[in-house]
Order: sequence, then C-alpha cells, then structure tokens
Amino acid sequence: MQPRKRASGSWTGRRLATALLLAAACEAGAPTTDSPPAADSAIDTELRDELIRLGMADQAARLGFNVETATDTARLRVVLGIDSSLTNRLRRIVAERGWPGRSLVGQDAADAAFLIVQHSPSDPFQRDMLPVLTAAADSGEAAAADVAMLTDRVLTHEGRPQLYGTQFRIVDGGLEPFAIEDPAHLDARRQRAGLLPMAEYVEILRRTYSGPVRMPRTDTAAR
Repeated sequence: MQPRKRASGSWTGRRLATALLLAAACEAGAPTTDSPPAADSAIDTELRDELIRLGMADQAARLGFNVETATDTARLRVVLGIDSSLTNRLRRIVAERGWPGRSLVGQDAADAAFLIVQHSPSDPFQRDMLPVLTAAADSGEAAAADVAMLTDRVLTHEGRPQLYGTQFRIVDGGLEPFAIEDPAHLDARRQRAGLLPMAEYVEILRRTYSGPVRMPRTDTAAR
C-alpha cells in the first residue's frame, strides 16, 4: 500500500491499519547519545503533568495492537480519533509555548510530546513540526533519534524513500519497510541518529506484533 493521500472520501480499513501500525512502530530500546539538560526549577510542572497524561492516553490506545488485530476497523477509527484530539492539544501547546523540550517539561513529558506528533494523523502537522523538532534537537531539547523517526514519517507520507527504515506497512499478513534510500548504508545512518541496528529493530517488531517482519534488501536502490 502506498503512503496515504487524502484526496477525497474516508480511509479504507487497510489504510487505517497501516496508519496505526506506523504510529505504533516507534523505535524501542535505542541507545541515546544526547545529553539532556539538568533538571531545575524552570520546569513547568503543570504542563509536564498534562503531557505525561496525554502520553499515557496515546499508549493506552495501542495496547494489544498487532498484525492480526489490524483488520478491526472500528477500533482503528477510535484510536485515530484519540490521536486527532491529542494532536489538537499539542498544536495549541506549541503555538503558545514552543516545542515542549527537556528544560521546560522534563524528559518523560518531552518523550510524550514526541509520541503525540509521531502518531498524529495530520500529515501537515507532522511536516510543520519537523523543523521545530530538529531545532529542539540541535539545542539539546530533543533526541536526534526522534528527528530521524519523524523525518521518515514525513518522507513516507510524501511518497519518498525513507532514510532510517523506521516506517513499516502491512503486506500479505506481515510487515515490510517502506522504500529506503541507499539501503546499503542504512545502519550507518541509524547509528549516527542514535537508533538500533536494523536487525535489532526488526526483532523488536517481531516480538511486538506477533507476525512475520521482513528485513529491507540491501542490494538494490529504493523501490
């Protein structure tokens, strides 16, 4: 299935399944090379607590999701409705306060903010947030790995090859990555971004989604 294009009409069940799968397939256990700012009294505890609650709602909506449950269109629409609500709140927070980075809300809440933008069903919002998140990472307020994952999401939405191999789709009952630019050097790019090697990421997906997961080919250009 190609990256979604919202020309008209509602999404099909298959589109919804792929959308939720991409939302759930975030990198887990990746080593971090970033050095978060030291915690201090500048942290906005009210905003921190709100973002953590929003992040918990994001994760609760995804409990039990796997390749087999991807055909439950009713559930997928509920989850995407939750994602839309979380997106709207984060959009307001960014408009009022800028990106909620580590110094403002602490590490856990900053992670929650990233989950919300990464799982957003709004392509324009993700595209708009990419330079904002990149600037936050450049100043130590966000992780380079977060930028890499959002970069891949934006690229796949635009129908272009991803750079870091973080985005997968459902094909013939299993998962396979969307097209990858220069796959022979994929792991080198992932290492620079602080992501796990591709083989380890694929193994995590296999355990998480209880189904076959195909490694990307490394002997051809993006397809």
